[in-house]
Amino acid sequence: MEISEITHDKENSQLTLEIDGARALIDYKIRNNRMYLTHSEVPVELRGNGIGKILIEKGLTKLVEEGYDKEYRIIAKCPFIKYYVAKNPKWAHIVY
Repeated sequence: MEISEITHDKENSQLTLEIDGARALIDYKIRNNRMYLTHSEVPVELRGNGIGKILIEKGLTKLVEEGYDKEYRIIAKCPFIKYYVAKNPKWAHIVY
């Protein structure tokens, strides 16, 4: 399985990850000094392979690298992202 580096499409408010020609993504919205992680999606054919975890890990790492955790309060609205953050305490100080 070939997984690309995550890309940040600021124009469309998305973080995307290419896997074997398919695309996993995180959608977000920015309002009032808050970044809401609203949706994450892994293509049906790739589900069950841990891609969601890789997507969230790389996505949150990218946001921190780009300083979004300093500029905005990052809030998980997506149930899967909430679940992942609850299971991975290293993100607890970044994602609410």
